Amino acid sequence: VGEWNIINSQKPIWCRKTDDITKEEYNEFYKNLTDDSSDALAYKHFHAEGQLEFDCLLYIPERTPLDMFDQGKKKKNIKLYVKRIFIMDDCDDLIPEWLKFMKGVVDSHDIPLNVSRELLQQNHILRQVSKVIVKRSIELFNELAEDEDEEKYENFYDTYNKMLKLGVHEDNRNRSKLAKLLRFYSSNSPDKYISLDNYIENMKEGQDSIYFITGQSICSLTGSPFIENFKTNGYDVLYFIDPIDEYMIQSMKEYEKIKLVDVSKEGIEFNTDTDTVVDNKELVDYLKETLKNKVQNVRISKRLTDTPCVLITSEQGWSANMERIVKSQAMRNNEMDHFMTSKKILEVNIEHNILKTLKEKLVDDENKIECDNIVDMLFDTAQINCGFMLEEPSDYAVKINKMIETG
Repeated sequence: VGEWNIINSQKPIWCRKTDDITKEEYNEFYKNLTDDSSDALAYKHFHAEGQLEFDCLLYIPERTPLDMFDQGKKKKNIKLYVKRIFIMDDCDDLIPEWLKFMKGVVDSHDIPLNVSRELLQQNHILRQVSKVIVKRSIELFNELAEDEDEEKYENFYDTYNKMLKLGVHEDNRNRSKLAKLLRFYSSNSPDKYISLDNYIENMKEGQDSIYFITGQSICSLTGSPFIENFKTNGYDVLYFIDPIDEYMIQSMKEYEKIKLVDVSKEGIEFNTDTDTVVDNKELVDYLKETLKNKVQNVRISKRLTDTPCVLITSEQGWSANMERIVKSQAMRNNEMDHFMTSKKILEVNIEHNILKTLKEKLVDDENKIECDNIVDMLFDTAQINCGFMLEEPSDYAVKINKMIETG
């Protein structure tokens, strides 16, 4: 007499009903799955039905994997099963690049078991599964954002904000959904995150754009000359301090049909008196002639209150921060640098004492050399103040040393 004995009678956790599984069981399975010593930050367990059927269990790790940005290493994040039989754990089509930090299991009921690895990568069912995984992942992120525990979402955002921004840059289908998850510091909120929705709610009456500025740190942006007039007039300016923000903003030109505007570029309009322009025409023409090889144009600025001058760039050109990022690349293209380098425009604050003094000195031709030196110093200082890199730092150092030496 022969009998069949079932050795393993326990169902895989992803095939069980969610009501029958405790939080401890989910975390225990996560640790066995990933060899992580800590619990997952959050998880989502669901069963998809309709055109395709599969079970899925997704986890958000508490910490960023050390090899997350290692392009040469196979990512073993989502394990693929077919009818509870393990197939592979490095399927590139299962999740997009920006979602590579997610861990979990997918068990499909529709993929044939006899499919080869090569055909599996091109299987249309996988692409449909991927769309569902992305959709449910975004749902999980929104659940974290709407949770009463704000600290939990902030921990998630601090850890994975680069990946969300990469998603905004790459994923056209889900860009608007991912943009709602973004958080930024701002001139009115330098120590607390705000969302783009929060920004729109607090916009001033008559404001028709979302203002932002890019840079290296909150400290440097808080003192930026570009936002002097914005702060004076009560406008809020978002701080984009992550290098990936420069790439993200190239794809996200607007949010909820409201245009995003970089305050360090031209196109910011403040009221300028025609009489003011006429009265200072001689000074402006002199600056244009003196700096003709360094700037594209010279204008009278109304965005400044305390700073003598700033360098702005065209709307389509690189910002100072983007120029710095590109020039820091190890494999950068010098020809592309020359083509894309920002065309700078000098904006001067004619109410500043330095410009008033310069205007007075121009009356006497004997002061021309001294005036030229002042203009050179103003231009170099404006480059540093606006985030540009000096082409000849040693020359600037010599000028400063001479100034100190002469008292």
